[in-house]
Amino acid sequence: MTETTQGVESLADGVYSITTTTRYNAAGQPITTVQKQLISQLSSTLESKSNHISERGLTSSSWSEYSEEAVKRVQYSSSPSRVGVDREADEAPASAIR
Repeated sequence: MTETTQGVESLADGVYSITTTTRYNAAGQPITTVQKQLISQLSSTLESKSNHISERGLTSSSWSEYSEEAVKRVQYSSSPSRVGVDREADEAPASAIR
């Protein structure tokens, strides 16, 4: 059996849509994962963000920001299996930045 709940949460960097999924193992113990997707950001440079909390309680995140010069989009990700934050930049047309 699997249970899914959805909600909304206000955090420091914006409002997130939250989906919690709980399934049960053979012993009847709950195994829960949580997915948080940013739906309204407070920062003018933050483009998108999502967090995933695994059944072991480990959090992985990915997000994109526009550079201060507003000519590049920088993508970040962090994972509990890696140390630090990965960073990848690509050119974003200035007209695409609001």
